[in-house]
Amino acid sequence: MRVLLITTLPNRVCHSLQSCAGIDLEVLDVGGLSSGRCRQLVAETVGREIPGIILTYRCPCLLPEACFSLPVYGAYNLHPSLLPKHKGLNPWPGIMAEQEGVNGVTLHRISWEADAGEILYQEKYKISPSDTLYMARHKADVIAGRLALRLVADVLKRSGVI
Repeated sequence: MRVLLITTLPNRVCHSLQSCAGIDLEVLDVGGLSSGRCRQLVAETVGREIPGIILTYRCPCLLPEACFSLPVYGAYNLHPSLLPKHKGLNPWPGIMAEQEGVNGVTLHRISWEADAGEILYQEKYKISPSDTLYMARHKADVIAGRLALRLVADVLKRSGVI
C-alpha cells in the first residue's frame, strides 16, 4: 500500500513509517515552503499516483479537498494537541502559554475544516513546568510516530493486507 507522508523533516513519524512492513512510503518534505507552494506540490504529487493513505504531520498548509478526498483508505493528520483544543497550523504558542501540565497528540481524518475531522486516536503526555518548547515537541513527536504506526497497522488489517 502506498502511503504519502506530507511533512517537515526530520521527525519520528517518518522514521517510524520507514521501518513499517507492507507499505510503500513516499515522503514529501514541505519544510520551508509557502502555503501556496505546499498546496501546489501536494496536488502535483497526488496527481501522479493516488496513494492509499495520505498522512500529514508538521505540514505548513491545509490540503485541497481534491487531494484529501482521493485516497482509498483516507487522509489523516497528526496534530500536536488534544483536539478540539489548540486547533491550527501552529498550536505551540497556546499550548506552552497555558501551562496545563498535560498535552497530547491527536490523529484525525482531514476534512474541509481545519482540525475538525473525526478523531481516531488521542494520546496524552505530561509537560512539566521546566520543559522547554523543544522538549514538549520531542514528546509529541515520539507519540506521533506511535500513532502513525497504529493507523497504518489498522488500515492494513482492515484491507486484508495483513
